[in-house]
Amino acid sequence: GVVVIFIDEILGFLKVLRIPPLAVGIGMYLPQDVTTPVVLGAIIGYMYNRAVEKRENGEMAKRFGVLLACGFIVGESLLGILNAGLIVASDNPAPIAVPGSENFAGVAPYVGLAIFAALLFLSYAWVSRQSRQPK
Repeated sequence: GVVVIFIDEILGFLKVLRIPPLAVGIGMYLPQDVTTPVVLGAIIGYMYNRAVEKRENGEMAKRFGVLLACGFIVGESLLGILNAGLIVASDNPAPIAVPGSENFAGVAPYVGLAIFAALLFLSYAWVSRQSRQPK
């Protein structure tokens, strides 16, 4: 960690690409299936900020985007806790599985990803519209 901080400070002094020590630590500590959504979320946030920053109320739109991202994180956490509680209460490893869904096991992750991507896009479009409305 000290070496990464040292390299980051040297790069900062030279005004070149920075290496955030926290990001390096997260990448080393957490498994890939956890860090990949973090990276994708950062990319989506960057693209959203770039899309709204030139607007008249760009700073407000950016804050709305941060609030939406926080809502996604909290919602995912709450649903994870609910799912864990259902698993313990029902002694069933998949208590909310759709009956007969075994036939769709191969395609289900892709359908879920497509639905999530569509909802994510629609949510950010809605937030962007809301930030344009006069107060």
